[in-house]
Amino acid sequence: MVKDEDKRIATKDAMSSKELIDLFLSKLKVENIENCAITLNWKKIVQGEYYKHLKVKEIKFNTVIVIADHPAWAQKANMSKMAMLKKIQKEFPSLGVTAIKIICS
Repeated sequence: MVKDEDKRIATKDAMSSKELIDLFLSKLKVENIENCAITLNWKKIVQGEYYKHLKVKEIKFNTVIVIADHPAWAQKANMSKMAMLKKIQKEFPSLGVTAIKIICS
């Protein structure tokens, strides 16, 4: 692949659909497809000012790992994590999420 000046990607050969999707997700900085649905709906799940301060890092062993940008936001989020967990379980039951772990960056 060759990148031209306006940041489009040009190839000599046609790309497979998997290559195209992988490229698209990498441009969006989506590293794990499981996280994609939660990340795209995160604003609806956490609501309010939490959205600005909490970001999904990953889903590991049925636990959503969330990063807070400040210890105060991590503490506030810990008090609301059961409500967040219920929303995640309702919206994404196939993920099998059973816990939320909130860490500070």
